Parts: sequence; structure tokens; C-alpha cells
Amino acid sequence: MNENTTKTQPKPTLFQAVLPLLGLLVCLGGGYAILKLPTQVCLLGAAVIAGFVALWIGIGWDDMLEGMVEKVTASFGSILVMICVGAMIASWIFSGTIPMLIYYGIKLIDPRFLFVTGFLVCAIISTFTGTSFGSAGTAGVAVMGVAPALPCPSRRAPSSPVRCSVTNSPPSPTPLCWPPWPLAATCMTTSST
Repeated sequence: MNENTTKTQPKPTLFQAVLPLLGLLVCLGGGYAILKLPTQVCLLGAAVIAGFVALWIGIGWDDMLEGMVEKVTASFGSILVMICVGAMIASWIFSGTIPMLIYYGIKLIDPRFLFVTGFLVCAIISTFTGTSFGSAGTAGVAVMGVAPALPCPSRRAPSSPVRCSVTNSPPSPTPLCWPPWPLAATCMTTSST
């Protein structure tokens, strides 16, 4: 679109605005839950419904394509970060770092302090790597691998890496997540029985 010409987009009615959301709910609810279709197929069906609603409103294919390119371009930095985090997690798993953390975690960590140790290790990793998802996907997986081998509740193993991920995020609700000590209390009561 030329910068000198401004084109006004038609405004949808309330029904037209809600219809793609209803289509998404129907496609995911009916396709995934009832028909057991893959999620990607259900989302593609919802995108087709949204496209037809856009054509009904009066938005042309070129305008839709321009909007898609604009949104993907704006989110490309986030996509690259997610690719890098995925590569870091994959390289740590492939190189044996995660199995090494599990092995030494079973050997060295006292079961009473597993969750506190997991929280602190995830905090250190996320601080140095700059990604809370990366710490949850690496050291968090190791904590979840160590918990079944020690007399600790395996159901609570994901809680310390997740708490660390939330605590180390920039807009952190730290008072809600700190301290991790109640997690240690559950491990202590389990290991003493």
C-alpha cells in the first residue's frame, strides 16, 4: 500500500467480530475433542473461517496478506528467541548435560533440599542465559528426572523450575512466588515417612 494514500478498513459488526472466535471454539472443541483431529488442522479450519469473515466484511486478499506479513515481521524477533532457546535445550540434551545433571543430582542432592536446589539452579541458569524458558527446559527437566529417584513427590517436581521461571521474568510477581521453602517442607515430610 502506498504511504500517500490512506485506505479506511471497513468496521465489522459485533456478530462479525465474534464469529471467528466462535469458529475457533467450534473447530477446537469439535475437531480436537470430539473428532480427535490434530490441533493444526483445527486451527487451519478456524483460520479459513476468519478469512471468509474478512471477505464478508469487505477486506480483500491483498489487505489480509499485507496484515499477515506485518504481524509476522513484528513478531520475528520473538520467533528468533524461541528458536535459539529451542536450540539451547536441544544441544544440552544431545550433549549429555541434562543426563549429567540428573546423575549428579541423584548422587549429591539431599532429598530434603531437592526443590530449593532446583529453584536456585534454575535461577542461576536463567540469569546467565537470559531465558527463563531455557532454564525450565534444561535444569527443570533435570529436577523432574531426579525427583522420582529420590523420596520426593514427583507431582511437585515441576513447581520449582516453574516458580523460578516466573520469578526471573522481567514483569515478575515475585511476592507470589517467593520463597520456595514450602516445597522443601513437602519433600522433608515425604522423605521422613
